Amino acid sequence: PTYRTALTTADKLLGNIVSHPMEEKYRTIKKANPAFSKRLGSLPGGSDLLLSAGFTLQTKDDLEYYILTPSADAWPQLVTAREEVQKLKMQEERSTAAAPTQP
Repeated sequence: PTYRTALTTADKLLGNIVSHPMEEKYRTIKKANPAFSKRLGSLPGGSDLLLSAGFTLQTKDDLEYYILTPSADAWPQLVTAREEVQKLKMQEERSTAAAPTQP
C-alpha cells in the first residue's frame, strides 16, 4: 500500500463520518479488518491518525475496534483531522503529477 492509498482511505473513513455523523457503522472500525489493516491500520502512523481524529481503541467481545464517540469536542477534532488529510492528499497528488516519468 502506498502513502496515497493510506491518505485516500483515511479521507474516505473520516468523510463518511462527516457526511453521516449519526451512523454508528461509520464511527466503528474493526482493527483486524483485512482491508483496513492493509490500507491504513498496519501502516506507520495509521493508528496515530485515527487517535488524533478522536477515535479511541476499545475491546468488545475480545476484538479491538477504533470507535469515535459523538460529543461536542469530537466534531471539531474530526473535521480538523479530515482537513489535514485532504491537504496531505492534495500535496501528494501534486507531487506525483509533477514527478518526471522514467522513459
